[in-house]
Amino acid sequence: MHAIRSADFFIPLVSKNFKLSEYTDQETGCAVCMNKKIIPIKLDTTNPYGFINKYQALQYKMKPRSSPQWYYKPDNLNEIALSVATIGLHYQPNTIYYKKSLNSLVYAFCNSGSFEISNATIRILSKCNHQLTKEHITQIMKSIAANSQIIGAYGLGDLKNMLTTRYHCRID
Repeated sequence: MHAIRSADFFIPLVSKNFKLSEYTDQETGCAVCMNKKIIPIKLDTTNPYGFINKYQALQYKMKPRSSPQWYYKPDNLNEIALSVATIGLHYQPNTIYYKKSLNSLVYAFCNSGSFEISNATIRILSKCNHQLTKEHITQIMKSIAANSQIIGAYGLGDLKNMLTTRYHCRID
């Protein structure tokens, strides 16, 4: 109960096992009563039901081991994480959800381990009217200079342009 109370989002991992558990319905009911922001994720074909049947779930997809990309990208977990962060950015900029989502997005960008994540976070950062703090900009600038997965990202020009135009950053 304490974990639900202290969470910003309640993210149930909906599956056949979720339905069979004797606790998940109770936990979901608690989250609904506490007015938590709910973002269900489907692990199989089971849809959200009961208290959360009105929510459309994000779909977790595992690629087959025979897929040529499986070694580098076995699932869509990174996309789901970025979707959750983007959902938080739809709140008003002064809300805790917005601020934490923006912090998470900047963290994901700065710690990108692939060109794919770099480009995905760049698209979100470049196109949305975020209120980046000086600390965010400092972190972003350091990462642009040091992270090889960011340096080679094809969307980096758009991000640099946004930082120069909107935040008057000098980028070499």
